[in-house]
Amino acid sequence: MSQPVLQPSRLRRVSVVAIAVVSLLTAVVAVQPVAAQEVNAPIQSQLCGEPGDITVRLYRLFFNRTPDADGLRYWSDIYLQTGDVKVVAYWMAQSTEYTNLWNGANDEQYVEGLLYNNLLDRPSEPEGFNYWVSLLDGTAAGRNGQKLPRDEMAVFWVIQPELTTKHPVTQHADCALLDQIQDIPGGRALEVDFATTNIQASPNRCGVASINANWVHRDGAVPFSEHIGFANIDGVNVPSRGPSPGVAVNANTVWGDDNARGILGLRRDDEGGTAAEFQHMFDPSVGPLNILSNGPKRGYATLQLHANYWDDTPGHQFYDPAKFDNKFTGWEWAVGGITMVVNGQKNAVTAGQDYTFNTTRHSFAAFNSSNGKFMFGSTTTMTADQMVNWLMAQGYNDIMKMDGGGSVEFNEARSATVAGTQRPLSVWLGVGC
Repeated sequence: MSQPVLQPSRLRRVSVVAIAVVSLLTAVVAVQPVAAQEVNAPIQSQLCGEPGDITVRLYRLFFNRTPDADGLRYWSDIYLQTGDVKVVAYWMAQSTEYTNLWNGANDEQYVEGLLYNNLLDRPSEPEGFNYWVSLLDGTAAGRNGQKLPRDEMAVFWVIQPELTTKHPVTQHADCALLDQIQDIPGGRALEVDFATTNIQASPNRCGVASINANWVHRDGAVPFSEHIGFANIDGVNVPSRGPSPGVAVNANTVWGDDNARGILGLRRDDEGGTAAEFQHMFDPSVGPLNILSNGPKRGYATLQLHANYWDDTPGHQFYDPAKFDNKFTGWEWAVGGITMVVNGQKNAVTAGQDYTFNTTRHSFAAFNSSNGKFMFGSTTTMTADQMVNWLMAQGYNDIMKMDGGGSVEFNEARSATVAGTQRPLSVWLGVGC
């Protein structure tokens, strides 16, 4: 299904008129309660809150069937583009499936078929039937001949008590975490118990909350939208620009930015998750730096954070096979960024020194090994150094920052509440993915 091209003039008209319609339709004809045996099995929405409920019920209204996962995700994404369920209804009404079913129907057939047959599953009663038809054909009292568009009426239908009872919608259990999102200096963040909360990496914004969690490539021949730095989604390593220059490509090549970025992820215990924490000496004048930190566990896997030189390559002066080999295996999920703090130690060398610490507009992820807390968020006003100091004051001893500038975003229920990006980012990190 192709993505609809949204027409601004049409969207404004849909929104303004629909607000007036909701105010107008206060004299809705009362309907009889639905018997328990007539209630459909609940369907889980892709979105938290009323937009998810409405999207699911619009599917039933327009297509008279249970939404399939891909279709529901598609229409949920249309809501995310626009933030308006009325626009979802409008574009559903332009779909091929809808037009094949209803384009030839008159107003009477439309009301009887969609409202009473598809949603209520009962015959119409004269008073209610005539009321809805009069709104569509412009004969309703006080309308001065103005006809109500069918897609706008549909949004009002699907929030009526009888319909919400008959077509129950459940939401992701983690939707309750939306109430725990907190303000931080210059942004927003969510703190959770890692052991009981399903943090994940995803190719899309997550349903509850998420941050940008890749590193955007800015030069060379690789498209701007591709990430660099290692990432893994659902156990599959995510392709990027390839190995470092001069490194041979073979069947075991993992496409990532070899040693320029750190990695944060959930790693299976039997495939690297139990690797011992270690230090490495890159510069004698600086001293040994913490390279690997093992955090809280979830099931058979351990949360790990690696410093930026976690991915050293054979032939480099710092290479040590006992420390650096087998780093691409065993991930349930992983994201890449600049590792700022490992086991309580600021990593000023591998984190880019002053330039990195003095920049603003960053997303971040951090964990506390002692109590199992995990926090992710975004800030637009704190410098990276201020952000690190603030997180350490909250008890976080392992911290990674993600790409900043035009990429930074924290979203809630898939809508950006801190900054926001139009870049086609390939990796997100959050809850409800």
